[in-house]
Amino acid sequence: MSLYTPDVVTLWAIQSEIFEGVQGLFEFPSTEDDEPQASPFARAYRLGWFDTDFAELHSGASAAELLSAAAQQCRTLDEQAVGRLPAGDWNGLYLVYRGAGDQWSAPETRPPMPHGVVDVDGVKFQLVDSFHVLIRP
Repeated sequence: MSLYTPDVVTLWAIQSEIFEGVQGLFEFPSTEDDEPQASPFARAYRLGWFDTDFAELHSGASAAELLSAAAQQCRTLDEQAVGRLPAGDWNGLYLVYRGAGDQWSAPETRPPMPHGVVDVDGVKFQLVDSFHVLIRP
């Protein structure tokens, strides 16, 4: 018998012609004083610093296919999110898990952010929502 760990995951759909360099949109550069600066993605969504070790970028297929693959790790994610994916040629997903920081601990505590399509350096993002999931061991 395997035990699942409850978690919260916040999901964005991504649309990009090429994914080379997209990971850099999530990185928080540091100043000379070791103070983190907002990443382009964080600025666009008015987010503070979060631990990107608890985030995943998926690309290389349609958003629906990537969601199905992500659901192998996050039980029930596909069932909850498939009907909420935006229509169109979305070919990437970005997932942020609760471990990224306090603001990701529950959907109702997620910081306010844009809900429409947001262009970040030529890459389009759309917030899908936050979901309670079970993480497979």
